[in-house]
Amino acid sequence: MTFIRKFSGALAAAALAFSGITAIAHANITENLSNNIYENESVSSNYSSHQVDMSNPDKRAFIYDRLAKANKTPENSPQLFQQLKRLEKKQIKKIFHDSADESPQQQFSKLHIPLQPKGLNSAGKVYSYLSVLLTTEKNADYRFIDVSLMHDDTQVGTYNSKEAFGPLPKNNRLQVSSLIEREKLHILHRKNIKFLEAVSIYMIDNGGTTEVFESKFKVNVKQMLSLIAEPGRVIKNGIHKVNVFHPADNVYNDNKVVLCLKRKSTDCDYSQMKYSHASEKALTLPLKGEIYVDLTGVKIISETGLEGANVNGTSLVKTNMYLINDNGRVAQFKTLAELDIQKYVKVEYDDELALTKIFWDIPQNEGFFANGSFSKHMDEVRWVLLINVEHDHPILGDRRKVKQSYQFDSFPHEEMIYDTLNVFNVSPIHVRNSCLVEGSLITMQDGSKKKIENIKVGDWVSTKNKKQPLMVKDLSIGTEDIPMYKLVTESNTEVVATEKHIIPTNNKGLVWVKELEIGDQLFTENGIETIKSVTQQQYSGKVYNLFIGLDDVTVDSFSASELTFYANSVLVGDNNIQSKFEYKDQWMSEEEVLNLLPKQWHQDYYHSKQSD
Repeated sequence: MTFIRKFSGALAAAALAFSGITAIAHANITENLSNNIYENESVSSNYSSHQVDMSNPDKRAFIYDRLAKANKTPENSPQLFQQLKRLEKKQIKKIFHDSADESPQQQFSKLHIPLQPKGLNSAGKVYSYLSVLLTTEKNADYRFIDVSLMHDDTQVGTYNSKEAFGPLPKNNRLQVSSLIEREKLHILHRKNIKFLEAVSIYMIDNGGTTEVFESKFKVNVKQMLSLIAEPGRVIKNGIHKVNVFHPADNVYNDNKVVLCLKRKSTDCDYSQMKYSHASEKALTLPLKGEIYVDLTGVKIISETGLEGANVNGTSLVKTNMYLINDNGRVAQFKTLAELDIQKYVKVEYDDELALTKIFWDIPQNEGFFANGSFSKHMDEVRWVLLINVEHDHPILGDRRKVKQSYQFDSFPHEEMIYDTLNVFNVSPIHVRNSCLVEGSLITMQDGSKKKIENIKVGDWVSTKNKKQPLMVKDLSIGTEDIPMYKLVTESNTEVVATEKHIIPTNNKGLVWVKELEIGDQLFTENGIETIKSVTQQQYSGKVYNLFIGLDDVTVDSFSASELTFYANSVLVGDNNIQSKFEYKDQWMSEEEVLNLLPKQWHQDYYHSKQSD
């Protein structure tokens, strides 16, 4: 497990139930959604966030009370409480010393508030919930965030928290939600309670520097109730069948849509050998799917009028497909013909089934996602496809039109685009590329050398275990347009590989090529050798990698160090290791996380793992 994202309280069950939705639509849709969820139309006028003064006994008690709700104690989180104690002493010291000349400390975290609370049907109950999102602009050793809905000093919504350990990119975004049942909202509304207050604290520690913030904002009770369709206003979705043909997990059935950049191999669901001419850094994917609904008068529309999520200034409301990476960058799908994707979504009536069919089919070479930040290794890229429609009312017919959306989402349990709608779970997208340069000499079973481009399936290569050669099961072949890394050892042995090719080392374990430094120790056919030079160089030829193994033996049966071979006499990882470790900065084993995490945080990490 790469990191800890800890749910506490009732959210865990609701989130699990919600995330398990696979091609099952929510039963209700809401005809209208007011934008005035917060007390005034301006969110900022009712939102406050400030650094907590730990020297103030009341504020200090407030923070420790919140941590107690999250089951955090000095016994199971010693480093966290020690850092808070240090912060308290530091702030007390500032009171008694003139610190006017001190430069203000730069804040490297930011709490984002979703534009709208959401609605949720789970386990037979109807909720409204509000999420807060913590983002950090750089890596940190520890992050914590919580939220609860309050009225005066009484908690009315669930309290939930998350924490994350280690300087991993995926930890730069933590989202947590507070849920409140519709019936409880009704009771509050009947008591003429107009507003609830969402309270959240968040803490960041990076290299011993600790930040503690408190945020509060008011939420309109009446408008939260309007997010949930009342019994007399429920419209059944009428969905009978849903199919997503592309993008889809076509190869290994491992819940991963693998897009290989500039290479082809059997582990790729899709290969992109060149970028679209519309953009030098554009990803391409085919889009194909269908929905069968028991509705009439269906027409594809651009927007429903509901307010959707806003991600880094991009509103996700139009009929379109969106890619969202870990940093919140959004890439929207565009067609080469510069036509709106809405033009590609068709509607026809199936007389045999007596159902309306909504379908789309855009070949891979006709569309693209133009955003350079996506043309690199990425693990679990979220993708969202929104199909907005207008149709006849199920009871009133064409006398009244109804608008709704169908959302295909690889992370449906995270932040929903709308409050209540038809949501279908799909597999996330993984973007890959990593290889060795053409001409690399591979050591064969008999000790001879063979250029990697001349290797064939069925050949046997020498491995670290000289008594057990392995067979080449497949090859990965492609090109590379980013600088390669050239490694030179003390004996002038050279190997050139892509930046994220995996190399076993004697002093660091399995690392990417780009992580290697002068003095690191490589395994070679002549023993352990020290690197004397690491340089980058541009390369325009073909790149290759091997899939090695044995017949009737699964890849999982091998340890990572066994799936290696010699290239130019240097031990390197094969493509199976590559697939497992090329996202190691985002998903790491417990041992790897501990290697990155300062030792003083280890006990907190162990206790957090045990309570998961």
